[in-house]
Amino acid sequence: MNKKSGLWGDIPYYLYEALANAETGRMGKKFIRTKKAPKGGSSAYGPTQITKGLVDSSKAQGLFQGTDVENYVDRFQEQGAKFLKYGREPNKAGYEEKYDYGGEGDLTSPEDRKSYKQMSDILIRDAWEQAVKDNPSDPVDTFIRYWRYGKGESPKYSLDDKSTSSYYDRFKKAYRGMMFPQGGDMEDIAP
Repeated sequence: MNKKSGLWGDIPYYLYEALANAETGRMGKKFIRTKKAPKGGSSAYGPTQITKGLVDSSKAQGLFQGTDVENYVDRFQEQGAKFLKYGREPNKAGYEEKYDYGGEGDLTSPEDRKSYKQMSDILIRDAWEQAVKDNPSDPVDTFIRYWRYGKGESPKYSLDDKSTSSYYDRFKKAYRGMMFPQGGDMEDIAP
């Protein structure tokens, strides 16, 4: 277990594991592009399904500046651009199956996987700290919404929506299991 203490102790470590469970927990391969192809495309990749758009905006804010992942972030952005260009476009010049939905992309080495985790940790910590600031009484739900929809104008989501409800349940089950291995509840972590 590679936990790092910070705001609220080890919670960001648990958030990574819970996100990976919610996003790719049932998949055999976790370092792949999303298999879902929404209208407009998606560049979501890896265990926590990070998108090129999230990385672009975070890099523009200087989030990765001076970190060990600066080079990896550039390569992640290049891969995301290829995902968006070649997804479901097998007749396009330059197409390779690895860039299509469910493809593994270019970032496949053990070092790339380590860098992905480091980049993910930076993004998760940023989203978590914003969630705590914006909604200290329920930062976990706020964090889930930020991760799925972004920190800006997040759409209103309903737990009646099958996709959202299933995602939320997978996240919460994994998170509870790690935070409260002897039992307990999410409300136990509220300030």
